Amino acid sequence: MEQFLAAQMQLLQNLTATVANMQAQQNQQAPHAAPQPRDKHRDFMSHHPPTYSHLVDPLDADDWLKIISKKLDITQCTDCERVLYASGRLEGSAADWWDAYTVAQADANTITWEEFSNSFREHHIPAGVIKLKQKEFLALKQGSMSFSEYRDKLTQLSRYAPNDVDTDAKRHDRFLDGLIGPLNYQLQSHTFPNFQTLLDKAIGLESKHKELGEQKRKFQSQG
Repeated sequence: MEQFLAAQMQLLQNLTATVANMQAQQNQQAPHAAPQPRDKHRDFMSHHPPTYSHLVDPLDADDWLKIISKKLDITQCTDCERVLYASGRLEGSAADWWDAYTVAQADANTITWEEFSNSFREHHIPAGVIKLKQKEFLALKQGSMSFSEYRDKLTQLSRYAPNDVDTDAKRHDRFLDGLIGPLNYQLQSHTFPNFQTLLDKAIGLESKHKELGEQKRKFQSQG
């Protein structure tokens, strides 16, 4: 019995060694498969980048460029890929503009993302329109808008006047300048540590005034 078990053990060891040798030979003979390169364009398109043709409001052109830039950042594209993928989302008159721009270059492959962005803005966001938007920003008043609507409109137009909102104090003053009514006096009489605190206080006061107004109308109707 001992001889039988020893023979079986020896046979098992030989079999294990044979299998290991065969696997080693196969690994040496089989070529190592090169990793497949990542398809960046497919990744980029998977995020559903919008197209751009021509829109009247220059804000739309700026919005498109910012959205495309964020999706290119996510895809981790190179500078050349950014220009290629972004220009591929141009349609209509915007695509015609880009075709004419590249034809005028000695080597279109050397166009950088910075050059593409600056040229796109110069063409689709004219300087004259920017000046009009700047004036609209400086003249903006709350009017019939709520505080939230006024804040959003002010933020939207501030993109055309970056020098007027480049500090917290400037944003604070510009917001107060456009306010109307008694809430303006209430906010003007207080000092706020930052612009966000001012916004929070303004929205809170507006809500309280609306609540008091509704209560007043209710009492008057009951009377």
